[in-house]
Amino acid sequence: METSMTPNDFLKIIQDSIHKQYEPVPKGWYSSNDLCKIWNLSLTATRKRIREGIKFGLIDVKNYFLTKKNKAMHKTPHYKFRKKS
Repeated sequence: METSMTPNDFLKIIQDSIHKQYEPVPKGWYSSNDLCKIWNLSLTATRKRIREGIKFGLIDVKNYFLTKKNKAMHKTPHYKFRKKS
């Protein structure tokens, strides 16, 4: 005898599969907000420096998903600094 899936069972399966898609931010990657705090600069000044670093090939960019206050996942760019050659 086969039991059917409940709507809540289905929802849990879907939500679990969605959240498994999002990889956590690895160590060494920083958001612009992280860098604002580290550098003690405004968001505008921080983003300007990030753009320059990307332009000179010193910074890699990758999007990671972060949970916001409303529990929604948002794609957020993160930055990693390359080693000097």
